[in-house]
Amino acid sequence: MKRKKDERILPLGPVLEQAVVGALVSGRLSLKGVRKDELSKPGQAVYKILHENEGKTVSLKTLKIAASEVYGIDKAEFKEYLDNLISDSDIASVLQTLRRKRTVNQLVNEATNQIASGDYDLSPLSHILENTQVERKKLSPLGDDKSEIKHPPALPIKSLPRLTAAVGGVYGTWIIGGTPKAGKSTLTTQIAVSIAKRYMPCLYYDFELGYDVVRDRLLAAFDGDREQYDIAVKNFYLRRSISTLEEDLVSIGQPCLIVVDSIQDLPTSSQHNVEDLGRWVKRLDALKHRGHHTIMVSEVNRFSYGTPTPKGYKGSGEIEYAADVAITAVLPNEEDPSTVDLFVTENRHFRKRGLVCQLERVNNWWFKEAGNHGASN
Repeated sequence: MKRKKDERILPLGPVLEQAVVGALVSGRLSLKGVRKDELSKPGQAVYKILHENEGKTVSLKTLKIAASEVYGIDKAEFKEYLDNLISDSDIASVLQTLRRKRTVNQLVNEATNQIASGDYDLSPLSHILENTQVERKKLSPLGDDKSEIKHPPALPIKSLPRLTAAVGGVYGTWIIGGTPKAGKSTLTTQIAVSIAKRYMPCLYYDFELGYDVVRDRLLAAFDGDREQYDIAVKNFYLRRSISTLEEDLVSIGQPCLIVVDSIQDLPTSSQHNVEDLGRWVKRLDALKHRGHHTIMVSEVNRFSYGTPTPKGYKGSGEIEYAADVAITAVLPNEEDPSTVDLFVTENRHFRKRGLVCQLERVNNWWFKEAGNHGASN
């Protein structure tokens, strides 16, 4: 197994190492399931010898000779090490213990990094534990599940019926990108308000506009009608920092639509910006397995301005791979921001791709589809 940069590897305990190396020597465990750095010096020698002779049968005599002559391990020490190996351990139990140990290792690394940076965020810790719980679930065939089979519960966007028809509605992970001034945030806010008003709470993480500006724009979207505004934002929550994500989800206590505006403004280190961005995208995408939906706003690279493509999102290739639906907003006339072409560039659950509709601004902060005379909120 490969070691990540700056990752601290905790050693296996003596008994677990005896079981793991015993399983390696007997051929019941693959080298791919073990990290060399987890092992003691004699254990690493065994690992290297087995790796060099992969596909061959390696006798204890061969191990002893190679450990002594090639790796300089004391003969008596190595003989005692081999004598203490556990060769008849339950392999399923060994693998389960290894997984638990690595979960603890991940938690220690994440906690250490957060302490060093001063940025305390429970969501990555929860994500690690969540993945562990998924792995522990009993393996059973699909045929054992006799519950009703349902189509994924996509949420229609009432104000954008053609877009809804093309992609089925909001479900899983959406990416909304676009050229500058094309209305990415306006479109995203419109979708978020529509979902929060009818289906589920929305947690909107805005890193640019600020609390007062977002409230003012939403009120303007409803043409200053405070009563309609209050109804629309009853389940709409606004945050400036995503560090409280896990606490926010616990506080709301039910599936949510999570909006991040924008991906490129997520907290990352200057040295590992692309890697950190990729981890954020994976973490947000994983929320769909807990019943949440996610919309991420993304900038696009200049090369994709003329030709919308799922490869055009700026910062990380993970963005393209995470998207159940990817949408790009383009100004057909850069001098006139009142009309926007909407392209679907990724549509995992439906076939429609390409230009799906043209949007017209009802006011500065709300769209309607061209030819759709209603502009329902």
